[in-house]
Amino acid sequence: MIQFRRGWAVGLAATAALLLLVLAGLAVSSSRQLTALSARLAAQQRVLALLAAPSSRSVALTGEVKAAVRLIYDPDRGLGALVVSDLRDPGRESVYQLWLIAGAQPESAGVFRPLPGQPIVLPVTADFSRYQAVAISIERAPSGALQPTTTPVLLGKL
Repeated sequence: MIQFRRGWAVGLAATAALLLLVLAGLAVSSSRQLTALSARLAAQQRVLALLAAPSSRSVALTGEVKAAVRLIYDPDRGLGALVVSDLRDPGRESVYQLWLIAGAQPESAGVFRPLPGQPIVLPVTADFSRYQAVAISIERAPSGALQPTTTPVLLGKL
């Protein structure tokens, strides 16, 4: 009888430990999802604030790649956001790189990878009065290039 109780107690302890591991995994997963949702909400709020500003401007980027890509920026505050949807994946070895172009001199404004079915919002802070154009090229992952190494696939005039 004592051995039966001991076996039952060991089995119950193992089940409890397994349940704790599953709950801990769910908590970590939920925390990651909440962090991702909070970041997406903050990005969307940034875009809404830019759209509401009376001095904001919007530029569509067009080119050889079919996608909905727009730079929304407020030149008075130096704040902007690149809003991207329906952009195809550039491949595992590549990223898209955003360039702000002053004369013939492009300056990197960040890299990004599209997420299937989700719009991307890339915050951009710059003195937009210095630039005449904005472009996106495909560069080597993970951090892009110091200068464009490929012809831009999308381009817009500021």
